[in-house]
Amino acid sequence: MKIAYISLYCYKSFPVRIFHSLSLKEGVNSHAIFFKDSFANNHALVTEKEIRLLLDVVKNIKPDLIAMSILSPYVVVAKKLTCEIRKMSKVPIVVGGKYPTISPDEALEFADYACKGEGELVLRKIFEHMEKGLDLSNIKGLWYKNEEGEVIDQGQQPLIQDLDEIPFPSVGDPQMYFIENNLLLESDPELKDPVIWIMSGRGCVFQCSFCVNSLLAPMNKGNGKFVRQRTPDNVIEEIELRLRKHKYPEQVFFPDENLGVYIDWTREFCEKYKEKVGLPFDCELMPALIREENIKLLVGAGLEILDFGIQAGSDKIRNEVLNRPGTNTEMLQKVMILKKHKVNIRYHLILGNPFDTVEILEETIDLLLQLPNPKSFHLFKMQFFPHYPFTMQALKEGFITENDLTDESIENSVCKSWTFVPKVFSVDRRDYLESCIYLVARNSYLGQKITVFLRRRDNCLLGFIVNIMARYKYFLMFKSPKWLRQPLTGIKLLLSGNTKELIIKIKRKLD
Repeated sequence: MKIAYISLYCYKSFPVRIFHSLSLKEGVNSHAIFFKDSFANNHALVTEKEIRLLLDVVKNIKPDLIAMSILSPYVVVAKKLTCEIRKMSKVPIVVGGKYPTISPDEALEFADYACKGEGELVLRKIFEHMEKGLDLSNIKGLWYKNEEGEVIDQGQQPLIQDLDEIPFPSVGDPQMYFIENNLLLESDPELKDPVIWIMSGRGCVFQCSFCVNSLLAPMNKGNGKFVRQRTPDNVIEEIELRLRKHKYPEQVFFPDENLGVYIDWTREFCEKYKEKVGLPFDCELMPALIREENIKLLVGAGLEILDFGIQAGSDKIRNEVLNRPGTNTEMLQKVMILKKHKVNIRYHLILGNPFDTVEILEETIDLLLQLPNPKSFHLFKMQFFPHYPFTMQALKEGFITENDLTDESIENSVCKSWTFVPKVFSVDRRDYLESCIYLVARNSYLGQKITVFLRRRDNCLLGFIVNIMARYKYFLMFKSPKWLRQPLTGIKLLLSGNTKELIIKIKRKLD
């Protein structure tokens, strides 16, 4: 039995890496193809040569089944690849991931089967059916169309409650392929990444309107506990395995929303992490969940950076539109806790939100000016994904139309402006206040001085200048060529006296 998994625009894809590992453990001849990677606002378009490379890999594998993991921004690519694969093979194609989970009927317009919900239990059922020579109908969680073209609702499997049962994601294992820049590589880039990404749990205790959990949590009501945590021993075991594989490990990053939420779990984890791992680590933690007790434990174990989701600089927008808890006063209180324990903060803020009025942006500026310097920010652009509560509200208010929700529009928006892009040719106060926020968040001294002035009064000429300054800052960070950015990074490290990191970067580059 041969299975080929395809990840779109995500080399780190946890689902595909887990499925590859699970399949190998089940004795399935598994192959994992990572078709292109994501690069913030610099997603590279798919080329004909890259498609040929993927088709050649599939042709050589001769799989009995192809399983593709899809997010909404990459539906256009998924359709194109599916069409090309079908020209040379009649192999069944299963699609899974957030897009098919939310819209299985839409996914079945181009795929044979759509997996709704978590895929591990569905995969095991698929293996059983294939081993017995059965078709894939009547598998709970695997939707399909019957001969009359009707969508057959197969519900979904229960949520896996014991996450320790799930195998660790494959890293550097056999039969993994990576396609980018018209090249096919079989060496896993993760092995050279200085940051080890680990998921300590699944689910989130909140349901922010712009987040997929606002759909997944209600969808799984009565389907098992939504927020789940691996045991500390299981997490530590995976990290130790990764440390034996990585060439230059420098830190660990936990991108899930659960680390530090449960105090007993956190206490046990921190004790064992400090003893057995010892690397500095970063994590994400909702400001509403930050407490003196859990931060003290995490810092004692090696917490270095915490991703802090402000998301909106206004209590009204944050609470009533984004369905996210916390006030600006509370935000500042939580920042003080982190600064007290010398945690570096990486703030998250969403701009380009159509609900943000001039008054809302002025309130956001007031908040940012109170944050201690230097500031580190991820500045995202608000995205509109189909069926999300935030999107439906924006649609109802007339901020967007159905044309903004086509597969092509979503692809264009995410691939070209996942991070916020300041406007240049505008003297609208709303636009240049967003540029002011951009400059303050990027620690521009002159930008902050101008922002304080513009916060009090309207000045179109000065606003236009701020737009230019913000776009130039954006260019340096995201659009300047690597041959310019890399030497500048090296010079900064040299001037700061951080020669150790500089040497590691040079070694990694030469390797």
